[in-house]
Amino acid sequence: MGQFIEIRDDTYRDLTLEFLSTLHMEVTSGLRCQEVHISFYLDRVFYELSLSIFNSIFGFPQSMDLPYQHVPKEFNPN
Repeated sequence: MGQFIEIRDDTYRDLTLEFLSTLHMEVTSGLRCQEVHISFYLDRVFYELSLSIFNSIFGFPQSMDLPYQHVPKEFNPN
């Protein structure tokens, strides 16, 4: 992580490309529930998270059931 801390760009191009190119979402439905798991690589480390944990890390609402598919006003891009 040290090399990424020293980068002076506003974004992390390589990390972003790695994340987006490996992002996978799996939805499984049961009789009364639906589970969503998200997996991706970041800095060559594999991560697999539930949707609620993923949402809490990035500051998204626990439920992404947005009626108009817009970014929630509570979302902080920082």
